[in-house]
Amino acid sequence: MSSPKDFLLSALSGAEDAIERSLGALSPFTILPYRGFGNHETVKVTGRLLKDERIEQPHEDDPVWKNVWTMVKHYESD
Repeated sequence: MSSPKDFLLSALSGAEDAIERSLGALSPFTILPYRGFGNHETVKVTGRLLKDERIEQPHEDDPVWKNVWTMVKHYESD
């Protein structure tokens, strides 16, 4: 028997595949799930679909302007 976490990850993967097929994979995207809830019979998970901006991880030697630009990209992720 699989765990609830495994079931949820499988369901999200299936949803991601369905969205990708319906969009024709025109642009990369990220599914950002919100915290859900459930019991033994029902699970409710919500989230949002974001265009993947390919935001890089910061590096110690990055200039200030690059860090500010990355911060703006995070805030305008809607």
